[in-house]
Amino acid sequence: MAWEVYVLDEINPSDLTEKGLWQAPLPTLPKIENVDTTTVSHWLQNDSNIIAMDFSTHAHYVNGHIPGSWYALRSQLAEAMKKIPQVDRYVITSSTSELSLFAAQELQTLTDAEVLALEGDNPSWVKAGLELEKGPSHPGPLHLSATSGPTRAQT
Repeated sequence: MAWEVYVLDEINPSDLTEKGLWQAPLPTLPKIENVDTTTVSHWLQNDSNIIAMDFSTHAHYVNGHIPGSWYALRSQLAEAMKKIPQVDRYVITSSTSELSLFAAQELQTLTDAEVLALEGDNPSWVKAGLELEKGPSHPGPLHLSATSGPTRAQT
């Protein structure tokens, strides 16, 4: 099986200082302005010049997302922005804050609009007891198929 095995000789318990589960190192997180769920909910109900963009996995998005939010893949953000309406403010959310922050940073390079990250991401929306929409809200630039993966949307 071509496994390589190493043996540490003369090791003492005091040499083993790491404890707990291994944590993958992350790059420095971008500094993106956050906005709370109450404010975003108010904006979405009263301001037509705002779009929420969800970068969760497609399965999480379809299972429940902020009403009216657009699904996007970070790897295809530039293409998605050709389909998503241009507005004055984008609020970025995801299942994890790290993904939201990196997606927001990339979006800032593609638009002059204000780009904010939802504080606490999708879990904070659920915890606040706010409504979730199920199924896709908008057809994105890609349709996801369970059998074949991403395919280009027909226009």
